[in-house]
Amino acid sequence: MVKIAHFYAKNHYINFLEYRALYSFWRHNQEVKITLYFPHKEENKKKPNHYWPTFEFCGRQTEVFFDKLGYKGEDNQEDKKAYLKQYVLKQLGGLWLDGDRIYYDNLEGDPDGLQIDITENIQNNKKLDLNTSVGVALSLLNDRLIFDAIDFYSNEGSILDIGCGDKTMQQTLNNQNITSVDNWEKFNPDLMWDLNNTPLPYEDNSFDTVLALDLIEHLDRDKGEVLLKDLKRIARKNILLLTPLYWTDNTQNVDNPESPYYQNPYDLHRSQWTVDDFSDFKRITDKKYYKDFFFGVWEKI
Repeated sequence: MVKIAHFYAKNHYINFLEYRALYSFWRHNQEVKITLYFPHKEENKKKPNHYWPTFEFCGRQTEVFFDKLGYKGEDNQEDKKAYLKQYVLKQLGGLWLDGDRIYYDNLEGDPDGLQIDITENIQNNKKLDLNTSVGVALSLLNDRLIFDAIDFYSNEGSILDIGCGDKTMQQTLNNQNITSVDNWEKFNPDLMWDLNNTPLPYEDNSFDTVLALDLIEHLDRDKGEVLLKDLKRIARKNILLLTPLYWTDNTQNVDNPESPYYQNPYDLHRSQWTVDDFSDFKRITDKKYYKDFFFGVWEKI
């Protein structure tokens, strides 16, 4: 059984969705070590907002310096990725994960290894073994599930991003008509507001779409329920909500100096939620590889 999976990041960071996919997979397959490889950070390049993970759960972070690996080719990322795939599979074995394809480590006589396209398996809902399920979970890294869904439901309307954090949405969505709200001044939101206090200072039906992404778990249960009710008042069309379905106090994020949420007291988790708590939301996905999170939409009738 494969015990190691290699993932090569396209940038020198991983984003919000990539972190979620990796964490969800790790929770159910902790015997598999996931090693992340990052290309060398480009100096003097503006770093976009991102979600730094804590790497304890998925192995080690490895910044790649190709000259130290003996690479003599051109300065082309695709060529470098192909070289790295060959290098790590021969040296370490395991799986190489690249979008919806996985590569095994039997490289004798085949420079690309054993390649398996798992798209058909996913579409036909076939039962997948461990090796393939690694590819399924990590194929999410290129899916943009959350961002695409938000773009679809928000269209060109106005958006209220509650608990905006480091403003990932404003760096990612096609629709930039976004008003941000948060408790922490470091994020410089449009409105500084303690989300334990309702009602929020907005009129009924003020925004077409309200985003409540990784929000309610940071409030006590009763406060979260009241806030959701108020968001339904504010939303003209819909609410998009994301929350984990497992418990963690999130101290690993708050205590991580690499995280944009470092020493943010509002980032600690205070409540846990279940699918049954969102009976009036339509769950956008209940796929196996996303079952640790509830992502759904509430639409105003």
